[in-house]
Amino acid sequence: MPIHASKDLANWKLISHVQNRPEQYPPAGNISRNSAGWYAPTLRYHQGTFYVINADVDAPDSGIFTTTDIYDNAAWGNLLPVNVGGYDPDIFFDTDGTIYSQAAITISGDPFTTEIQQFTISLPSGNVTPRHFLTNGTNHQPPEGPHIYLKDDYYWLLLAEGGTALDHQVTFFRSKSPMGPWESDPANPIQTAINTTSLFQTVGHADIFQDAAGNYWGVALSTR
Repeated sequence: MPIHASKDLANWKLISHVQNRPEQYPPAGNISRNSAGWYAPTLRYHQGTFYVINADVDAPDSGIFTTTDIYDNAAWGNLLPVNVGGYDPDIFFDTDGTIYSQAAITISGDPFTTEIQQFTISLPSGNVTPRHFLTNGTNHQPPEGPHIYLKDDYYWLLLAEGGTALDHQVTFFRSKSPMGPWESDPANPIQTAINTTSLFQTVGHADIFQDAAGNYWGVALSTR
């Protein structure tokens, strides 16, 4: 899981790897299947610490890596196990100290049928509360890659829907509570290349961040 840094969002420098030595996560040495291993890490910064939450889709192991010095490989700690129960986990630090996580959970035994479930995490133990249903998004299966943000007294939920192929899309929702219910953006999907001749296709699985000037930016996957 390489970490890159940039001061202009155009030029990037590799500064560390989250997982860089076997003792951090010993089962990684047994990963050999194509498309196996870690899926969709979420990187967040909170009170002086960087957090990466992720899930190994084959194990299925999941958990959190942390560091207080993102420029130093040796500063990344061992995996703290956290029972995500699915994949594409998110970590959100609410203002009251509650730590929420959202993940895509396969239902009915069909890997292409998912729902977003939510739980809370206790740190440093890694203990979690029972998962509960959060949303199906716009029901454009499968909903994945959830991210929650807080801005202007609203909680905002960003989802990837439609799978990672040509139906991939980004959808947005808001709520007065981090547990919903969620109001769908009338403009959904807010980003997609469905039924277009764009050079960039399969656009989806986005995340949002702020730069030093307070501007909001979005990043997403695509194929060229």
